[in-house]
Amino acid sequence: MSSERRFTKDDENDTLLFERWEAHVIEKHPNPERIGCPSHEVLASFVDKPGSITLDDLNDTHITRCRECTLELKELRLLREERLEKSASQLHLRYWMGWRSAAALTFCLVLAVAIVVWQRHRSASQSYTVANEVVTLTVDLSGDGVSRSPAPESHASPFGLPRKIVNLNLILPYFSPDGDYQVTIAKDRNDQVLETVHSRAVAQGARTQAQLQLDLRLLQPGRYYLGILKTGESATYFYPFTLN
Repeated sequence: MSSERRFTKDDENDTLLFERWEAHVIEKHPNPERIGCPSHEVLASFVDKPGSITLDDLNDTHITRCRECTLELKELRLLREERLEKSASQLHLRYWMGWRSAAALTFCLVLAVAIVVWQRHRSASQSYTVANEVVTLTVDLSGDGVSRSPAPESHASPFGLPRKIVNLNLILPYFSPDGDYQVTIAKDRNDQVLETVHSRAVAQGARTQAQLQLDLRLLQPGRYYLGILKTGESATYFYPFTLN
């Protein structure tokens, strides 16, 4: 007789491990507002056909730290067992889909999701190093024109900024009025704003300067737009730059 224990012959240790994990999530991770929870349809599909659900569908490992999702999964598993017991005609199929086997299978799936997400996040953190150094730089936009063009986009050549905390001395185009300005960062002119700061610009003759601080540490390298909007005006002027 083989000494290898089959998965269908679950023992009390497997069930106890899953029940302890489930009780820990229910006690330690309440989420009454269901923030970040996958939909009921996604959870039902995860119970019935786990292979059809992706990590993005599950919001990564959210279900491993959400009391409400854990309770809903438990209820869905019980309902699934009831359906299987009504339709199953063979004893071994009913046993295979029993509570302890389903509990152990769900535990293994959740653990696999957690491992994959951890490896992915670990790899991403190794790919990019966030620098804490603060640097002081000057960006001169005065060459963008003698006066600010009515067109909302600048055709100036892209300048470069580092992925650090930057104390920026911003020189606006010639004859820009003094006053309060809003400075934004986005991947595209019509894209979501990633950072917004406000600064007071001071004009001395044709030269207008503003002092501001940008925290660029969490942005990925690539091309971005620096948007400049004077308080009271409706047009934002965009200046392309590269983040190194």
